[in-house]
Amino acid sequence: MTNENAANRDTGFRFAQEGPVSVFYWIDGKFGYALSAGIAKSELARVATAVYDQLEHK
Repeated sequence: MTNENAANRDTGFRFAQEGPVSVFYWIDGKFGYALSAGIAKSELARVATAVYDQLEHK
C-alpha cells in the first residue's frame, strides 16, 4: 500500500484471495487497512464493514 493518493477521498473495499485466505483492504486518506482471515468472503466483508464503521466514528 502507498499514500501516493492521499488526497483521494474515495474509500473502496478491494478483495483478494490466496488459497483459503480472504483479504479485504482499503485506503482511507493517508492510511491503508487490510483484514485477512481463513473465512468466507461474506463473513470477512461483515467484519471489514464493522471495522470501517468504527474507524469513521472516531
